[in-house]
Amino acid sequence: MSRPWYVVEPRQRRSIAGHRRTEMSRRLKLEYEEGKTMRELAAKEGITEGMVRRLLQEAGTQIRPRGGAQRSGRK
Repeated sequence: MSRPWYVVEPRQRRSIAGHRRTEMSRRLKLEYEEGKTMRELAAKEGITEGMVRRLLQEAGTQIRPRGGAQRSGRK
């Protein structure tokens, strides 16, 4: 029996350490500063958004505010 379309396979937990972690942090920082979102980077690398955030912070990245353009003048 196949799974319903809305059931997502859990991601396997992976450890990222040493040179691999440093290299991934550097690469994520470059792509993030070019405008990619944390969500896009997480999907590309197969890791969680929380892990992307930690790696970006380790690389000294200035994190953008959450969300897109803010609406003004709401009544």
